[in-house]
Amino acid sequence: MAFVNYVSEESPDMYESLFRSPLKRVFVYGTLKSGQPNHELLISSSNGYAKFIGIGKTLNKYPLVIASKYNIPFLLKQPGVGHQVLGEVYDVDSKMMDKLDELEEHPRFYLRTEEDIIMAKDSKDVNVEKIGCVTKAWTYFLPKFQSYLLELPMYSSYASDGLHGRKYGESKDATATPEEVM
Repeated sequence: MAFVNYVSEESPDMYESLFRSPLKRVFVYGTLKSGQPNHELLISSSNGYAKFIGIGKTLNKYPLVIASKYNIPFLLKQPGVGHQVLGEVYDVDSKMMDKLDELEEHPRFYLRTEEDIIMAKDSKDVNVEKIGCVTKAWTYFLPKFQSYLLELPMYSSYASDGLHGRKYGESKDATATPEEVM
């Protein structure tokens, strides 16, 4: 799996905007990861700047569940329950962060909080049991949720085509309503 910095030649002023907007670190664990259905949003330079930093996992355990009729991965804000969750870390500019906030409906639906992420020593190394540095990264959580979500299977990693057999979205508008999960 090859990762690149997502800055196209069509947007040379992108570099200039980086000086005006400090980068923010974000941890993605679901459909925004490489090879997943919403990754295109993260690699489109029209949405802003994103640079892949590496593979990481949450320092704390959290429940990662798949729910709603659209099979959406939700990271529930319930520390100490579930697993350390595997994902990808990116540095993004404020324009990209705004796009991510829009997708995740922050703060109405998901809540973005800074979490400790353990980085793999080598960005090509998916075995993050070899503990590298710990970094802070913005992570999107479902802060309020119906209790039945804690009874669902909990995962340490997400892929739409995973063994769970619950492919993301099956609809053009794969968004859950708050009533389905909150």
